[in-house]
Amino acid sequence: MQTQTSPYEGLQYRYNPAAHERTPSFEFIPMRALLLEDSIESRHTYENLFKEIGFEELEVAESFSEAFRCIEIQHEPFDLIVVDQSFWGDDQLSLKLCQLIRSNDDYARTAIVMLSHQCDSETIEAAFRAGVDEFVPKYTHPLELKRVAWRAVLDRRHFPRVR
Repeated sequence: MQTQTSPYEGLQYRYNPAAHERTPSFEFIPMRALLLEDSIESRHTYENLFKEIGFEELEVAESFSEAFRCIEIQHEPFDLIVVDQSFWGDDQLSLKLCQLIRSNDDYARTAIVMLSHQCDSETIEAAFRAGVDEFVPKYTHPLELKRVAWRAVLDRRHFPRVR
């Protein structure tokens, strides 16, 4: 069975060539995401939002140690990791986590989206240097966050960047 990616829907599927020639069967593979958010209200909002757009498997990390554990024990890398830039009040640890994810070859196709209250040029540049794919101001409209998340996942999936 071959695994292919549909550039139109952004969903992976398995195509069984042995199936009837005119009616191929497709099994959709659920998208997987990891959310690092310390605010309970924001965490609940983002959980619902990402499940709504197709991330059926959503892990939520409430601490850095839990985030590291989630990343280490996964058999398959996450499709998307969403990081609160000021996770537990420590901007530098959030950036370090992004650098560690980018240094892991298994996560070359994983998109990282950073949410932040701080949108100055220094903060944004530091995030991109750490390997973030998209930087989004916190409390962005949900439709914009959906669009950014999907674009980041599709870009990473089809065009993984070299470290």
